[in-house]
Amino acid sequence: LLPQMTAANETVELAGALRPAYDVAGDAFDYQVDDVVVRAYALDAMGHGITATLSSSLALTAIRNARYRHLDLQAQMSAGHEAVFEQWGGARFVTAVAVESSADRLTVVNAGHEPLRRRLVDGSVMTLSIPADPPMGVPHPASYRTTELEPLRSGEGLTLLSDGAPN
Repeated sequence: LLPQMTAANETVELAGALRPAYDVAGDAFDYQVDDVVVRAYALDAMGHGITATLSSSLALTAIRNARYRHLDLQAQMSAGHEAVFEQWGGARFVTAVAVESSADRLTVVNAGHEPLRRRLVDGSVMTLSIPADPPMGVPHPASYRTTELEPLRSGEGLTLLSDGAPN
């Protein structure tokens, strides 16, 4: 279900990895690159094993389906939430973060996920404080919030992590 581990065009380079790749767990990532917009996603289902993998796979498939229907990030994450909740009725959850970046916008939706890291032009790294809504699959009445950040400048980057990656 995972995309290629790297992608690049004239304006963007992406790379993804799961470590350790030999363990069955609920981590996943996805991205979409076109001429003007990059969308990236990181997901982490509760626990380990096949059920965790099924949870994140279901959420990711619902997110992709919503993205292919040209729905915004908020609706994509809501689709993931609805799929997980419908399947497990609140007994399982998936944290996720979705990012949409273009030359003039940087939008983030955080469903209970690890903070993003922004690498600045000078090489320093800043942990971004982005409000988190509940994870996908956890009962909650409101839709997911979007957070608008300063667009990435040439030479900057974002890192999406999961599982308590070190600061």
